[in-house]
Amino acid sequence: MPDPTGTPTPPDDESTDEERIEKLATMTVAAAKGIVPAGQVMLPLMQIAGSSLAPPEVRALCRVLL
Repeated sequence: MPDPTGTPTPPDDESTDEERIEKLATMTVAAAKGIVPAGQVMLPLMQIAGSSLAPPEVRALCRVLL
């Protein structure tokens, strides 16, 4: 959920996986629109890409990129 300034907030540790993915999707769109820096979005996306939530081929790509 965006904060009052319109900037999406990063996911917190108490969120469910579904909530975290939804927040990251919002942040990714915001980064693509130039609202937030892309670097702010990349680390959480890479963390999800390397997790068990991602398909094996995405995890393999994440390992190569990191």
